[in-house]
Amino acid sequence: MPLTGERLVERMTDAERERARRVETVLPALREAAPAADAAAAFHFPHVASLREAGLLGLVVPERYGGLGGGLRDLAAATYAMGTACPSTALAFFFHNTSASRGCCRWRRWTRACSIPRRRPPSGRSRRRC
Repeated sequence: MPLTGERLVERMTDAERERARRVETVLPALREAAPAADAAAAFHFPHVASLREAGLLGLVVPERYGGLGGGLRDLAAATYAMGTACPSTALAFFFHNTSASRGCCRWRRWTRACSIPRRRPPSGRSRRRC
């Protein structure tokens, strides 16, 4: 049976498929609570626990730091799949992961991967890192 995320991301690798299977495990709970959350116009906080238990809050965190080691394709597939079940949770999940990945980038000083050429700051100004 195809995974929900495969509707968006074609030709998933085995590792991506394994991470997408984790997403599938939380979809029934998200789907069940979504109507009540929409009716109340409130985020359903127990969904965070479901995502945490499945390890999905670390989707884009490198494995060596305790995450799942996913990339943008994983994030797109997971967000899409969650959006079919509970759009508000999908949005919060996406925001969380973009913040988590940004923190990892800064923490690991991935500035070398930036395509922006570094320039010397004008004299008297401190150098800023991205």
